[in-house]
Amino acid sequence: HHHSVTPAAAAAQSVPQPRSSPRRSRIRSSEDDGVGGRGGGAARVVAAWGIGQEGPVAGRARRWQSGQTAVGHCTMQVKVSWNKQLYEVDVDMEQPPLVFKTQLFTLTGVPPERQKIMVKGGALKDDEDWSKLKLKEGQKLMMIGTAGELPKAPEKETVFAEDLPQAEQVDPLAAEFSAGLVNLGNTCYMASTVQCLAVVPELSAALGTYDASSSSAADPTAHKLSVATRDLMQEMRRNRGKSVAPFRMLANMRERFPQFGELGENGVPMQQDAEECWTLLLQTYAVALRSPSSPTPLKDAFAIDFQSMLRCTESDETKEETETEWTIKCHITQETAHLSTGLKSSLSGNVEKVSEALGRSVMWTKETRISRLPTCLTVQFVRFFYKVQQQKKAKILKAVAYPLTLDMYDFCTDALKAELDKGRKAEQLAADKAAARGGASEEASNGDAEKKRKAEGEAAPEAASAQAMDVDQAPAAAPPPATTEAQERLPSGKYELCGVLTHKGRSADGGHYVAWVKTESGQWVKFDDEVVTPVKEEEILRLSGGGDWHMAYLVLYRQVLF
Repeated sequence: HHHSVTPAAAAAQSVPQPRSSPRRSRIRSSEDDGVGGRGGGAARVVAAWGIGQEGPVAGRARRWQSGQTAVGHCTMQVKVSWNKQLYEVDVDMEQPPLVFKTQLFTLTGVPPERQKIMVKGGALKDDEDWSKLKLKEGQKLMMIGTAGELPKAPEKETVFAEDLPQAEQVDPLAAEFSAGLVNLGNTCYMASTVQCLAVVPELSAALGTYDASSSSAADPTAHKLSVATRDLMQEMRRNRGKSVAPFRMLANMRERFPQFGELGENGVPMQQDAEECWTLLLQTYAVALRSPSSPTPLKDAFAIDFQSMLRCTESDETKEETETEWTIKCHITQETAHLSTGLKSSLSGNVEKVSEALGRSVMWTKETRISRLPTCLTVQFVRFFYKVQQQKKAKILKAVAYPLTLDMYDFCTDALKAELDKGRKAEQLAADKAAARGGASEEASNGDAEKKRKAEGEAAPEAASAQAMDVDQAPAAAPPPATTEAQERLPSGKYELCGVLTHKGRSADGGHYVAWVKTESGQWVKFDDEVVTPVKEEEILRLSGGGDWHMAYLVLYRQVLF
């Protein structure tokens, strides 16, 4: 019985479909770098799932192409029978069968490793030469395989050596870093978000203890997406130095948020906004992790409380407002050259509201301050805006510098400043004691200085002072020293940079996202989809914008305690 491929038919196979899914999926080759592309002459794999950039899949495609007989650019339609349904698929004969299998995954939910497609001579191999199969237009093929939850990826190398930069091929540190994530078609926005969030131990711990057997009937899609994220992060840690394909997380995210599956005019998934992905993921985890004992999960880790005072410009009315957000915005104007000035201007402004005294809409001045700070502070550089006259989105390329250590004290309410003053006094005290010890050590041997410190019981302040004097070098997620267990560690309003999510390209609807994160050892690492590269700290400060290079879109800071 013949079936056309519709969203309803695909949904029956438990595969979330884009809202504008075509009736018949196609596979074609592309050299377009305009959307999510990275440049370079290597083959790119384009399917209904999207553009898989140079990596394990594209690398296989390139090696496959180099060994095949030239057959010319040829597209042939075949019919694939599976589970009593018939799918029409246009196959690009210049691409390897692995690409064909990837598209069948999007249509049926059967992962490529489970697919057994019967052709002349047996089952279709990933690197089979199409010209030797002598397929005919409209030929019917039978596929065997089961859909459902994806199995764990085999623990084997998935990044080929020739696909890696020369520096990474010889760098012994590569195996210490978390796995890269394969681009499944303009999914760099999701991959970079996950890599940044993965360095937050509070999130990993909360997801790690999440009960996967819970039905979460109140919100099943939030449950499925949270479980998929938890499993993906664990798989990334198990496969250090390798790469992982986030099929299940992407499918579950598109099921909960269909906009991430929208197709462009060329029939491939569109590039999406990484900040939207970041915020929606945190909202989802907060819903799934909610329990009677923890009604507001992740609030302490990520949420920022704001308190605003509004004054009517035409009357004596005043209003107070409170709100909670996952990020704080840094609006960019011609005068904005540094993050601190951008934050200051973003917390002041004018809004239009109804005046009860005047009975009409008037302008109000709005002054906002932070009333509670989280453990991890996310700042968004508002680089994208909508041009009304041109009716399109645009990107602000202006360079805005950001520090390795950010002090939020001046942006806080008086009540919060009073709390932060305790930590700032502890920081100063630790610094003073460290300076005193440094002077004493010049006159005493190391052994005498050590005895003196132990006698004075200053081991704990020493640990705090070391962090106070060198906060830029402190590991982002390092546990507190054992010597401070009896000493309360206090926030001072200072934060250390531990993650940067960048956007490269001038197009607001295209370009490419990359994650730059600081590991527990203090090493900065660049996660460009499946390509993982150690970088120097000075490279991180060059991501401020001002041209066509990667520029910071989201920055993640971690609270420094004293």
